Amino acid sequence: MPDRPTVTQPGSASGAARRDGMQAQPGPGAGLALDRRDAEVYARWFHALSDPTRVIILSYLARQHDPVPVGKVVADLGIGQSTVSRHLRILFEVGFVARARSHANRLYAVNRNCITRFPEAAELIMGQPKLPAGLGPAR
Repeated sequence: MPDRPTVTQPGSASGAARRDGMQAQPGPGAGLALDRRDAEVYARWFHALSDPTRVIILSYLARQHDPVPVGKVVADLGIGQSTVSRHLRILFEVGFVARARSHANRLYAVNRNCITRFPEAAELIMGQPKLPAGLGPAR
């Protein structure tokens, strides 16, 4: 996951050149635009969560205190081993889970950076970038 998303002003040299070489012009109400590279990363994150089984597996892992072997995920969730392995691979590829080897087992754990990075990505995509402490609405 990227450490910090990159935002640029629409039409800036670093962010919004069109395929035809012209600079994109901001439309009415345009604010900050998401960097293309970060947008591609975020699209992969959201796509990884487009399958309910992956959401179930990620939610399960987020509630575990220690890394879990695939066999335990299979037993606890009642999902086939090949299905769990396929979904864990996809979650690993986008960085939602970390994996380690312990003897013959692969252990999986949620990537704790997701807990903060994913909501921030959603806020940026929806035009709600996080404001510095004290400047946002009271909660």
